[in-house]
Amino acid sequence: MTLLALYWSIMIACYLIAGKLRRHKDRFHFLDKLTSFFIYLLIFLMGLRMGADEEVMSSLGSIGVQALFITFLTAVGSMLGGTAARKIVHLNRRALPVGTLLRCGNVLLEMTQIGKECHSHCAIFHQVGDCIMPREGVFARVL
Repeated sequence: MTLLALYWSIMIACYLIAGKLRRHKDRFHFLDKLTSFFIYLLIFLMGLRMGADEEVMSSLGSIGVQALFITFLTAVGSMLGGTAARKIVHLNRRALPVGTLLRCGNVLLEMTQIGKECHSHCAIFHQVGDCIMPREGVFARVL
């Protein structure tokens, strides 16, 4: 259990450090490769630890089937949930030109803008490393 806490601590510390360094991405071109290296190293060390555990190795067959089943259900559930949400809301971002009226419950919205120029790297850019607003931003006015 203490090793699991150590792994999580290392992962969180690396995430926080990488988040701070991403703000200076132009100076740290190697940051993405370094982050990937440490993620692979962490996974490798966790694999070594689990491989050395006799109880895990003896029940590997049932754990593997359960993990595959949970992964499959998670992926299918995410896709179905996203599709259902889009159908319930009847929202297709590309089919809503500026000026379109959209009713959400008892609120009437008017589409005012699709996309937005990212000026001097917004908070989304600093958090994610890329600004999605020029591609994904949708703005509406409540009528």
